[in-house]
Amino acid sequence: MRARKLSSVSGALSWPMGMLLGLAAIGILGYYTWHQVGRAAILQIAVAKSSPDMPLVNALAAAMKAQHMHPRLRVDAVKDEAAAVAGVESGRDELYVTRSDRAPARKAATLAVLHRDALLVFAVAGKSIKSVSNLAGRKVGLYPDDAANRGVLASALAQYGLRPGDLRLSGGPLSQAAGDFTAARIDVAVLLAPLQSPETIAALQNLATPGPRRGNLVDVNRAGGLAARNPAFRKIELPEGFVPAKAKVPGEDITTPGVETLLEARADLDQTLAADLTRNLFVMRPQIVAQLPLALGIDKPDGDKTSIRAVQLGAAAWYGDTDKSFLDRYGDFFYLGAMILGGIGSALAAMIGYARRSKRSSSGDLLADMAEARARAAAAHSPEDVAAARAEIDRLAARLLVEIEERPPDSATLAGLRFALEEARHALVDRAAA
Repeated sequence: MRARKLSSVSGALSWPMGMLLGLAAIGILGYYTWHQVGRAAILQIAVAKSSPDMPLVNALAAAMKAQHMHPRLRVDAVKDEAAAVAGVESGRDELYVTRSDRAPARKAATLAVLHRDALLVFAVAGKSIKSVSNLAGRKVGLYPDDAANRGVLASALAQYGLRPGDLRLSGGPLSQAAGDFTAARIDVAVLLAPLQSPETIAALQNLATPGPRRGNLVDVNRAGGLAARNPAFRKIELPEGFVPAKAKVPGEDITTPGVETLLEARADLDQTLAADLTRNLFVMRPQIVAQLPLALGIDKPDGDKTSIRAVQLGAAAWYGDTDKSFLDRYGDFFYLGAMILGGIGSALAAMIGYARRSKRSSSGDLLADMAEARARAAAAHSPEDVAAARAEIDRLAARLLVEIEERPPDSATLAGLRFALEEARHALVDRAAA
C-alpha cells in the first residue's frame, strides 16, 4: 500500500517537473537561436581623425544603419593611424583603415579595397621629360605632400636609379598642383590620389587645360617591376582619354604604380560576420556613389590567405562564393530544435499515458481491497469481526466516492467497483444473519 502511494506521488510530481524542463529547453533553444541569428552585431572601425577616408567610412556606416543591416559599423575616430592599429591589436576595435605601403596590425587581414591611389606624373611639354628618368634636376611638386607620399615617390624613383635628393622637390595640397604648374614654379606635378576622386579628376583637368604650359601624363613603364618587387604597390593601367578634358589625357594607354587604401579586419573575426560585412559593403556601394564618387573604388583585394597581406577568411569565402547559406549556418539549430521539441512531445505523451495508467492502477487497488474486505467479511465469526468488516467496507465505499470525484474511472471500471462493493456487503449481511 505504501509503495502504491509513493508511486502515485512520484507520478504527480513528474507533471510539473516535465513541464518545467520542457519550457526551459524551449527557452534555451529560443535564446540561443536569437543570439546566433537575430542579434544586430555592430563592428567598431578605427579611423584617424585626419584621414581623407573618414567621409567614406561615415557614409558607409550611416547607410548600413539606415538599412538595418547585419552587421553594421560604428566609427571610432582616433588620433592617428598608430592609435587605430593599437585599437585593433588590443581588441577594442574589429576593423581599421590603412594603406598598403604601411605595416599592418598584428593578426590582421584584408576585408576589402576602399580605393586605389595612382602615382600620376604630369610633365610640362617641350622640355624632353618623357620618362621618370628625366626628372633629375627638375622642379617637381608632390601633391598631397606628406611623409607617406614621399616614401612612395622615393620607391618609384629608385626603379630608375634616382633619389628624392636628385630632384628640386616641393609640394602642397592637391588643389595647389595646377596653380604651381601654371605659374612655372614646377615643371612636373606628381599626384598620388584616388582615381575615382572628383578632386583628382579636377586637378588633372586643370593641369591639362590648354595654355602656354601644356602638359602630358608620363608613362611610368617600370611600374610592373616595382609592384613585383614590393607587394605594397600595384600596377595600375590608365586607358587613353581617362580624364574628361579638351585635350586627350592621357594621350595613349599608360601604366603607373599605385597603392591601395584597405579595410583591414582582425584575422580572428567571426567568418560569418566578415562575409556578411563584405557583402554589405558591395550592396551599399551603388547607393552612396551619388554623394561620394570615391565609393566606386571599393573592390576585391588581390591575393588570398597565403599572400603577404592575407585576405580575411570570411571575406575570401564571400568573394569565392563559398560562404555558407542561411540553412548551412543555422540548419543544425533547426535540427536540434526539432529533436528537442520531438523529445518534449514524447515526454508529454509518456506522462499522459502514465497518468492514465495511474488512474487504472488506483482503481485496480481499490478493487483488490474490496475483494479482501469481502473475504474477511465472509470469514467473520464473532460480532467483533463482523463490526470490523463493516467498518472496512464503509471506508472502501468512501474511497470509491473520492475516486469517482477526483479521477472518474471509465464506465466498465466503475461497474466492476460497484459490483465488488455489493458483493462485500452481501457477504457481511450473510455473516451477520448467521
